[in-house]
Formats: sequence, C-alpha cells, structure tokens
Amino acid sequence: MKDVLAVLKDKPGVGITVRRVPLRELGDFDVLVKPYACGICGSDLKTYEWQSYRREFLNKSMPVIMGHEVAGEVLAVGSQIRHLAPGDRVLTEPVVRCGVCRLCEEGRTNICVSRKVLGYEMDGGMAELAVLPAVSLIKLPPSIHYVDAPLVEILATAVHAIERAGLVTGQPCAIIGPGPLGLMLLQALRASGASPLAVYGTERSRPRLDIAKRLGADEVALADAATVDRDQGRFEFVFEVAGRPEALLAGARLVRRGGSLVFASGFDDMPAGFRLNAMLKNREVNLITSTGHPRTSWDRSLALVASGKVRIDGLVDLKVPLSQADQAFQAAYTRESFKTVVMCNPL
Repeated sequence: MKDVLAVLKDKPGVGITVRRVPLRELGDFDVLVKPYACGICGSDLKTYEWQSYRREFLNKSMPVIMGHEVAGEVLAVGSQIRHLAPGDRVLTEPVVRCGVCRLCEEGRTNICVSRKVLGYEMDGGMAELAVLPAVSLIKLPPSIHYVDAPLVEILATAVHAIERAGLVTGQPCAIIGPGPLGLMLLQALRASGASPLAVYGTERSRPRLDIAKRLGADEVALADAATVDRDQGRFEFVFEVAGRPEALLAGARLVRRGGSLVFASGFDDMPAGFRLNAMLKNREVNLITSTGHPRTSWDRSLALVASGKVRIDGLVDLKVPLSQADQAFQAAYTRESFKTVVMCNPL
C-alpha cells in the first residue's frame, strides 16, 4: 500500500501534523484524486484550534486527514462509478450523504441524517493523493483555475444562505463578517438584486472591508457599539457569517421588526446579553439557520461564476506547499492572509 504525505488532526489540542500515511484502497464507489489545491477555511481552523464542539467528532475520527475544499484531477475510479473518469477536473462537496433518507430524497442533502463531513469526521483530501467517495465530487469547469476553485465551495454556502433567507431582491441587507464567506455572500446578494448592501467588520478586519467595498458593498463599517446603535433596525435581512457570538448579538440589533436574521456561521454559545423576547419574539424577527449547501446551491454558484456576476479570482493571497502546511494554518489562524490554499501538488 502506497504511503502519501498528508495533513492530519491526530491528537487533542491546538495544531496539525504533516506526515506520511497509508493511502486507502480504492473501493467500488470511490475515486482516486490527485489534489492540487486545498483551501483552509473557518471550519478547518475550528478543528485546528480544538474547539469544544468539534471534540466529540474528532475523538471518534482521529487520526483524520484534513481538507474539504479540494480541487484536483481524477486518476482512477471504482468499479461502480460511471459519471466520472480519469482526467476529469473535480471539486469536493464536503458533506458525504447517504442518498436514501427522507432529507436526501427531498434534495436537502446538506442535512442528511447520516451525513459525515470530509476533513474531520472522515478523511479529506489535503494530501498528495486522496481516495474520496464519488458522491462527494463535483465536476470543475475548465474555466476555473484549481487555485481559485476552493472559493466555489464557500460561494455555495453563501448561495444556500440566501436560499434559506427568501426573496432578497430590492431589500436592504447587512453582512456581519468580511471574510471569504462574507465576500462571496456580498457578491451573491448583489447578483440577486438586494440593495443597499452593508458589510460590518472589526478593527482588525479593515483591509477586508476595503475588499468588500471594491466588490460592490454600498457601505462598510465597524460593528462597534456606536455604529450598531446608529444603524439599529435598518435592515430587512442580516447575515451573520463572522462565527462569533457577539456578531449574532449585533445582527439582532441591526435587523428591523419583522425582518430576518440569518445565522450562517457556526458556534455553540449564545452571546451574553442576547434576550430572546426583546430581540426576536416581541419584534417577530425570523431567526433562520443555514448550513452547508445542497446540490442546487452548487449549480447556481457555478453559473454565477461563469456569468461573471461573482468573482473568485485574485482572492487567494497565500499559497503554501503541502510540506509546510503548518505554516499555512498558522497564517490563516492569525489572519495574516485573507484566503490560504495548501498546494498539495505542483501545477
């Protein structure tokens, strides 16, 4: 059995390990992929920093190969695979679904009752070679560069958040969190006809707010107490994508009566000072949750990129070879880069 260099979460605590591991044998429903680029996103960082709500899964799956934003080339396919062939360019859908439960039959594959997620519940693709379930692979158009491709997965998350929110055309919308997800959401909202669009961040995210302005935000601002007081009740839709409890608290104040607060990031703890009656119930604010992306979101995302309505090029500002993945995670964790990609193989 061939050994490959891979990035693993293999022990409790902060950090990752880069070492050689045996390559899993190709099963009938698997695909052998040569990854070229693998993005590091916020959920990877939650695994990296050993956040409490990840530990239950990780204690069962470790050692696990990380990486769910994988773009690469098919080298071989299992005996039961007909829709993919060697030479195909592919991108990973992180959620591995069962395909037979009620939710899968309804097309809500992102919340499949038996779902597992690549990169922390089962082996992902941040490695020289990866054997991945065929169901988790989507064909990547030749017009999208491997380095930029991980942003399509983030865009699909943003598109699904809009699908969950409802009709945003002509409505004032706010985004809290100018990271990659926030900037994909900004562009997708603009393509959906939402207006005006405001993006809120923190003092250390000022450079990202500048990018948001270039990508079409009508206004950008710091989500400090004074600004949130000033803008209280302005927006029909507020999307929280910062991944911090205080951002959800700010969102509850920014949304207008009868509006919708969309919780599209991830954390377990309710923010201090969040009063359900005063902030939500008495104002009939809709609290909407959104996670991942069904296949419809992927199709719409690829169409948005193909049409030029959403730009994903030029946002990756750090590319690090697989052997130095620990440096890539550190740069992403300390926010030295906007979007970091691990290059699993040279292009």
